[in-house]
Amino acid sequence: MMLEVSALRAQVAHLEEEKINLEEQLGLTFKERYHPLVRHLFSTCIQLKARLDEYPRQMRRDISVIVNRARGEGVDKIIKLKKRYGCTKDNDGLALTQLKKEEVHELKLENSRLTALLCKLKALRCWRKVVDQEKLHRQLLQTKQREVTARTEALRVKMLSEDKVALLQGELDFAQQVLTCSQAECSSIKKQLSRKTEELQVFRHRSAREARSRQELDAHRVQTLEQMRADMEDRDRQLRALGEQLDRGSRINKLQRERSAKEIRQVRGQLQQQCSLKQEAFQQLDKLQNDVEAALPRGASTAGQSRTYCTLSVSRLSTRSPSTGLHRNRLHSALQPGSLTNYTTPQDFATEPRQQRAETARGLSNMSTLDDKRLFVTAFGE
Repeated sequence: MMLEVSALRAQVAHLEEEKINLEEQLGLTFKERYHPLVRHLFSTCIQLKARLDEYPRQMRRDISVIVNRARGEGVDKIIKLKKRYGCTKDNDGLALTQLKKEEVHELKLENSRLTALLCKLKALRCWRKVVDQEKLHRQLLQTKQREVTARTEALRVKMLSEDKVALLQGELDFAQQVLTCSQAECSSIKKQLSRKTEELQVFRHRSAREARSRQELDAHRVQTLEQMRADMEDRDRQLRALGEQLDRGSRINKLQRERSAKEIRQVRGQLQQQCSLKQEAFQQLDKLQNDVEAALPRGASTAGQSRTYCTLSVSRLSTRSPSTGLHRNRLHSALQPGSLTNYTTPQDFATEPRQQRAETARGLSNMSTLDDKRLFVTAFGE
């Protein structure tokens, strides 16, 4: 109990010292934070004072410049007036006075510039002094902070060392207790060691037997692996043979597809050729129809030629569409030379009975294709 009370009193003392160190560190921190602002304010005041001192000198310099300019203008005007009225007396004196005044003015300006430079040098010296003081003060604050930090660190190390001493003392007591226990256990362990030695010998004999059995198993496994490797090689050869057969079959199929595509292109070309021939035949038929219609009003000399054209057209149409064979054969028989003996001239054809024309119109309406209608109109006309 007394040890605990003394330890608590030591902790209270350490905490009080740590509190004092923290207060000092906070004070230094505030000083370090606000001191640059004060220094900056002081340097700003110095600069403002230098500017205020410069203002009267600048004003006097400006007034001197204005007065000198006015004096020069006045002298020039006086000289001009004297020249105008013919009086040139004392012009040299005025000019000499003006030159001296200008020299005096230049000297005053130089004096003013030198004075301003001296003021600037004073302000610079004050500013440098302030900067140096600020650096020294900052270094002093940093030194104090390092001192406080070192003091705090020393206090912390002292507390840690005391804690470690107490901890080591406790560990020492615990080690003594463990030592007594370990000595008691040592005797029992020696007894167990002799028993374990016997068990170890038994285990060694058993492990030797297991090693021999494991070697036998390894030899059997090696033989099995070699046999499996041979089987895998045989299967690889079979797979390569099957792959070659598949490649050969794919090439044959490719050749067959190319041959079929070539035949299809040939058939398409033939179909296109037939379609073009049919289109040409229809065009020729239309041309023949137009020629026959143009030749009918001319006379009997062109009627035979029209019948010949119509016969050719009927024969072509019969080869294209066998479904209209009845009408085309009928029309073809009508176009034969012996069937038109009574209509050899356009005048005879014009005197055809109305009943026969009506029957002809009904036959025209019963025709199944447009080609028959065209042929009939070409042959007989209205």
